[in-house]
Amino acid sequence: TSLTYDDLVKAKESIVTENRKIGDGGASFTFRASIQGVEQPSDAEGSTLTDDSADKAKATSSSVTSGNALGTVRLTACKGWGFVSEKRRLHRKDIPDVYCNITFGSSPNIWRTSTIKNSLTPEWNESSDYLLSNHGQMITITAFDEDKGADNDDELGAARITVGKLLLEGGSTDVELLQAGKPTGIYVSVRCEMV
Repeated sequence: TSLTYDDLVKAKESIVTENRKIGDGGASFTFRASIQGVEQPSDAEGSTLTDDSADKAKATSSSVTSGNALGTVRLTACKGWGFVSEKRRLHRKDIPDVYCNITFGSSPNIWRTSTIKNSLTPEWNESSDYLLSNHGQMITITAFDEDKGADNDDELGAARITVGKLLLEGGSTDVELLQAGKPTGIYVSVRCEMV
């Protein structure tokens, strides 16, 4: 069976949670699908949301209208700590040049903070505003060490938290970054407020 665009649009808060059977052995899996900030495909009548139809549904933050939104939230990347220096050649320590990539909800846009050079305790205090369509929207924070001249910056860890959990914690919290599912001892302080 397929999950269609119409199924999602008609569902309460545009969220569908289902438990589907896998094979004949009694195994099953549960999934939750939501649609946020997506324009209706031109042939949406009964169209199925699959990887093939992703380009039919163009994700835009502007398509979430104030009628669908609960309001606007301001997300602030405050500071980080627990970053460590690495020993490099000639016993010199490489102190990280830290920045964060942050995504909000289903938006394909990545907000990148400024890079704080040579700091184990970077402070950004930078904000970005987003339309809030539901409290289950996920905030993903990934910290990197910017490497001059390298093709790929070193990922230091990532964390995820829902807007609802962040607001329930008084609007600010310290999230520990994980790497390969394991705690790193590195934290990023974030704040979220309705504006």
